[in-house]
Amino acid sequence: MIDAIEESRMELRGTMLDFEDETEQLRAESRMLEQRRMDYERNSVNKYLDEKGRKSRSSRNSSRISFIDERSDENKASVKDYMKRKEQSRLQFNESRSPSSLSVPSMAPVERPISSQSSRSLPTPSPIMSKKALQAETDAIMQNLSTADNKLATERYRQTELLEERKARRKETHKSREEQALELLEKALMMDKQLTAKKEAQERRLKERLEEMKRKKERTMCESLEPSDRLQDFERF
Repeated sequence: MIDAIEESRMELRGTMLDFEDETEQLRAESRMLEQRRMDYERNSVNKYLDEKGRKSRSSRNSSRISFIDERSDENKASVKDYMKRKEQSRLQFNESRSPSSLSVPSMAPVERPISSQSSRSLPTPSPIMSKKALQAETDAIMQNLSTADNKLATERYRQTELLEERKARRKETHKSREEQALELLEKALMMDKQLTAKKEAQERRLKERLEEMKRKKERTMCESLEPSDRLQDFERF
């Protein structure tokens, strides 16, 4: 009986240690999931901002190139227009000259060199983000964060279901072990009662046997005393 009780106690202690180990494991998994969620949110925001920065740089570069091309075309057109007007003014001047001055060689028209600064591209002004674009970017960020939150909520719900299932299985296992321990205790108590009953029966039989032996001894003593009494009566006569 003592061995059965000790065995039940050891099984209960082992069950409690297993429960503590599983609880610690579940806590570690919960901390890992929380850290993974925080890393996912941070990576999502950084990725979105990087993509937004690349798009902004590419749009600024394309606008700068188009601005340079437009300025270059404008400079060429203005130079051509200036040269055309200069040539027309020179022809008008030659036609208005007097005949006496025809022998004098006319000076070549002074052509003004094209300044390299005129074709130099002006600095591109930094684009000012409009309220509409700012609102669109804010909405996009909020949408990405909402999508990430939904994914994390789904993952948390799935992990919660898994934890509940594990708890239910562990509870059933613990319950079955407790039931087994209780059954063992009931068996031990039953065996104890049986042993107690057997012991009482043995003691009762032993007492009965002792009583019977006492009675036999008394009868034997009585039988041994009867012949001597008869001899004494004969001697009296």
